[in-house]
Amino acid sequence: MKYKLLIFDWDGTLANTRSAVIRCMQQVAKDLQLPIPPVEHISASCGMMLKEIICRLFPMAECEVFLKKFQQLCLESNNRDYLFDDASKTLQQLQQNNYLMAIATNKMRKELLFSLNHLEVHDYFCAIRCGDDEFVKPQAQVLHGILDELSIKPQHAVMIGDTKYDMLAAQNANVDAIAIYCEPNQKQELLQYQPIACIKSLSELLNHL
Repeated sequence: MKYKLLIFDWDGTLANTRSAVIRCMQQVAKDLQLPIPPVEHISASCGMMLKEIICRLFPMAECEVFLKKFQQLCLESNNRDYLFDDASKTLQQLQQNNYLMAIATNKMRKELLFSLNHLEVHDYFCAIRCGDDEFVKPQAQVLHGILDELSIKPQHAVMIGDTKYDMLAAQNANVDAIAIYCEPNQKQELLQYQPIACIKSLSELLNHL
C-alpha cells in the first residue's frame, strides 16, 4: 500500500453536520438579537476556526458569549447529526484493509468526542487533532503532530476533506490530499488545490488508495 495512514476531516466529510451548524448559528444569532447572515455565507465559512467564523459573520457579537451559546446548542443538537450513508461501511472496509485512520478537524474536542461516541465510530481512529488544540488547519503542524504520534512519513499519509482548509493543510504538510464534494461549484474550488482525486462519495475512496 502506498498509504498507511488516512487522515479525515469530520464535518462535511464523514458526518453530515453542516445543516446542524447552520441551524445552530442562526438560532444563537436570533437569541442574541443579531443580524442573521444568508445561509450560503454560513455554509461557505465551514472549515474555518469557529472564532474566526463568529468574528467574520457576526462582527457585532461578543465572541466568547456567542461561542459558549453555540457550543452548548451544538451539543444538544448532536443527536440529530448522522454519518453520511456510506461512511460507516467505508470505515469498516478500511479498517479491515489495515489502514490506520485519524481525524483532523477544527471542531472543538468536546463536540467531536460527543459525536464519535454517539455515532459509535470512536474506535476507528487512533489519533485526533481538534480546533482547541495548539494548532489548527491549515497549519502543517496539525498533520505533522499526527504523523509524529503514529511514526508515519508524510508520503505514506493522505488527507481526506471537503474544504480548502483541508487541501491547504495537506499542501503545507507535504501530504497528498483527496477532496470530497457535494456540489459542482465545490468541486471546482477544491480542484484548484490539485488533490490526487476528487470524489463525490466515500464509497469511491478505496479506488484511489
